[in-house]
Amino acid sequence: MNNHDGMISRPPIVVIMGHVDHGKTTLLDFIRKTNVAQREAGAITQSIGAYEIVHYTHESGEGRKITFIDTPGHEAFSQMRGRGARAADVAVLVVAADEGVKPQTKESLEQINATKTPFIIAFTKIDKPGSDVQRVRTQLSELGILVESWGGDIPEQEVSSLSGEGVNELLDLILLVADLQELKANPAAKGKGIVIETKRDSKRGITASLIIQDGTIHEKDFIATPSTQGKIKLIEDFKGTRITEASFSSPVLITGFEELPRVGEEWTCDEQQFSSHKQTVETTQHANEFLRKGKEVPEGHKLINVIIKADTYGSYEALETIVESLYKEGLSVQSISHGIGDITDSDIKLADTFKAVILGFHVKVKKEWSLLVDQLKVRVITSDIIYDTVTQFEAFLDKQVAGEKEYLGELEVLAWFSESKKGQLVGGKVLIGNVSTGKRIDLYRGTEKIGEGRITTLHTGKQEVKTVPQNKECGLIVQGAPRVEVGDLIKLY
Repeated sequence: MNNHDGMISRPPIVVIMGHVDHGKTTLLDFIRKTNVAQREAGAITQSIGAYEIVHYTHESGEGRKITFIDTPGHEAFSQMRGRGARAADVAVLVVAADEGVKPQTKESLEQINATKTPFIIAFTKIDKPGSDVQRVRTQLSELGILVESWGGDIPEQEVSSLSGEGVNELLDLILLVADLQELKANPAAKGKGIVIETKRDSKRGITASLIIQDGTIHEKDFIATPSTQGKIKLIEDFKGTRITEASFSSPVLITGFEELPRVGEEWTCDEQQFSSHKQTVETTQHANEFLRKGKEVPEGHKLINVIIKADTYGSYEALETIVESLYKEGLSVQSISHGIGDITDSDIKLADTFKAVILGFHVKVKKEWSLLVDQLKVRVITSDIIYDTVTQFEAFLDKQVAGEKEYLGELEVLAWFSESKKGQLVGGKVLIGNVSTGKRIDLYRGTEKIGEGRITTLHTGKQEVKTVPQNKECGLIVQGAPRVEVGDLIKLY
């Protein structure tokens, strides 16, 4: 409905929150597949962190849009989920009927309450053996959350993401809660909203997923956040279709930022509004940078520097938050640099200069720089699972505390061939890490270390190589070690 300010009703923006494995992803998938036209749903080739659906209400049969922010579910992304709640008009807190309230349920409630976001309880997995919704209602009441069926004011809905039971009613409820807020926006205003994801694409450059909370954006519009600015070069909707403009409450992917904006930042296409705040923002950024450089290390502590690389800015923030909170007696950990995208020669050289460990999530060492890692003996820890990266880093810290050697690779001896002035020629299989020439080794027989030495030559087939990766067999010359036997372990450091 229009009014004299040019404000009209806008669709609600919804975030689904809750404990890991409580059915958030399954629920979102069901909603998307059943409420986006099949032709369009099949055309969605990439995730931009949000999507629109059209829901036909039971009462009027009217098709109404709802935008869902598809935030990551893992507890490592609590910071992102907190920002997701601030970007949303309605939160849906999922609680599995068979498991009840869990740590992330409480964490999500804290975020919802902190942002004063109206919310709905969705009881998921109601058709699973052992489900007991009444028990879950009791647990919620103990947290001060009293649902409507128990005389409280928190809306609720039981759903099954497998059969679809209760999902339409949940969508009706979302629109009812949104209507009570009388959400409005002005299509003639310059666009503004929230950054929900960022990425450095090898072909497109910097891309950003945005939620538009007010106004309209167009190609060639000026756009800025507190950390960067630019001009919109390309706009795509959540289906990956190129469009020339978009309005509230749509999710879009754009290119054109000069630097990666931060997840959760507000953005605006109003250049005048941006300029008036720029000086304050820059002062804050300089202060934060000064504080980072001025981090104090307790007396007697060993400082462990880390360089963090990730596929998106949100992933980097999550990894940095976890890493800097790790506590090991006698150690202090600090992030000295970060970047989005694969690990490059600059990262490796920086790690060598500052004796830093490179931690990577969903990234890899560019092929042309793998040899440089070995030459400079830089420690690189990467994984496509964030907690694998953290677990490996914790193991590294434990060895620092214990004063143990940090082994770079491990090889099992499968054959002994000959011995000469050059050393012993043996064959083996790489079990862990990489095996490289020039490295010092410890020779183990069972659990007992029986000597030390060095690898001088490596062969795969008839070809001499510098490095052999994990799970590959090779021939090698071991110099300076005691007599090697089949079954021995060669550990490189």
